[in-house]
Order: sequence, then C-alpha cells, then structure tokens
Amino acid sequence: MSKSQKQFSNNSEFEYELKDLDAMSVANNYNNWILDKIGKYIGSDTIECGAGSGSFAKSILGRYQTNFTALEPSKNVYGYLEDNLSEFPNTKTLPNFFEEVVDIFSNNVDGVIYNNVLEHIENDQKEIDLVYKTLKKGGHIITFSPAMPILYSNYDNSIGHFRRYTLKEMVTKITKSGFNVVDAYYFDFVGSFLWCLKYKILKSSALSSSSLSVYDSFIIPILRKFEPSKILPFGKNIVVVGRK
Repeated sequence: MSKSQKQFSNNSEFEYELKDLDAMSVANNYNNWILDKIGKYIGSDTIECGAGSGSFAKSILGRYQTNFTALEPSKNVYGYLEDNLSEFPNTKTLPNFFEEVVDIFSNNVDGVIYNNVLEHIENDQKEIDLVYKTLKKGGHIITFSPAMPILYSNYDNSIGHFRRYTLKEMVTKITKSGFNVVDAYYFDFVGSFLWCLKYKILKSSALSSSSLSVYDSFIIPILRKFEPSKILPFGKNIVVVGRK
C-alpha cells in the first residue's frame, strides 16, 4: 500500500497495518510515561483522533474520568477499537476522520489528542486549524509525534508518514492556528539512537512486538526516572500542547 493510500485523509477506503498496532499494544509503560507528561491537560470532554485499536485510549480511561470519543477511520481496525473500549462508561467510538464529525463536537470539547497521527495527515495545518475552531475556549490540542527529519526512513514511508517533525516546526504550526503553546519538548532521547540503528542503518522494515516489549519493560522504567524533563536537544518524539 502506497503512502497516498495510507494517509489519514478523508478516504473511505483507508486501512491501517494491524501488525503495527498489535506491536504497540504491548507498550503499556510507554503509554503511561506519555500520560505522565500530558495527563494534566485531559479535561472533561476528550477526543482521540486516529485511536487505532485503543491501547492508548485504554491507558487514558484507566487513569482519568472524561467523556471520551475515540475516532478511527480505518475499517480494518475499527472493530478492535469498539471491542477494546466497550467496557468503559461515558465512552463512544466512531469510524470517522475528525473533519467528518466536527459539527457534532463544535464548542463542546476541551481536548483533542493526536498520538502519532498528525504525521499521517498530508495537510496537517488544515487539521490543526479545524481543531482550533472546534475546541472550547481554554481547550487543548495535545500532540505526540515522531521527531527529527534526519531519522525519516523507508519504514516511516511504508507506514504512511509524510514527515517527522522538528520541535520548531510543530510549535510554528500550532501557533499559526491560533493556539498558545503551553508545552513543547523532545521526548525519548535513547529511542532516537535505537531508531537510527534499526531503521536507518539496518534498514528494518517492521516494528517488532518482541523488541518493543523488551524496550518497554526494561528501558522505559529507567528513562522515566533519569531522562531530563523538557531540556533535551533532540529525541525520538516531541510533545507539543496548545491552549485556545
């Protein structure tokens, strides 16, 4: 499947690779580390765009009380999302892109989350603009995205990434839409070296559940204790949060 077929655009035929979502489902420590960083911005009414099979959504709902909507446009993934979130109250799932259902939520949402999703959207600025128009005053766009264009690999291309971001680039996009940026920093310093080795040097073409499980079980607990907060010069990912 080509990049153009895999992009998160308004395409009813969109499908995502289940093997990649299955691999990420073992990353419980990683998800909780992200939540330690962004949890304070999760309010009473939250949307996650591109929620996949729901592994990150389950982490959110296990820790925070919020009226939660999970959007997943990939028809081959949506059923897994429904099943995985069916046990949680005040939660609904929709098989849509954000732009398709935005009128339902206009001025009724105080948080929109993009966890490794904006890089799949060709016109990401348009998406961010739409979020700004939709959020309540004081609401947040919460983004977690792959960083460092130098790390862009054949694997990124194969899973539909249009880009990897610099911190400055993402801050500029969020600000351009009208948000005040309240948090912006690199994340997972060690992961940038491992990504470079695996996908740039060794040119791997897959995300391995076993290697990810080892990283999640043994490396992440150490990183959470010792990685500097918000002062990294680079990292595998970036966190940028904007307030309306």
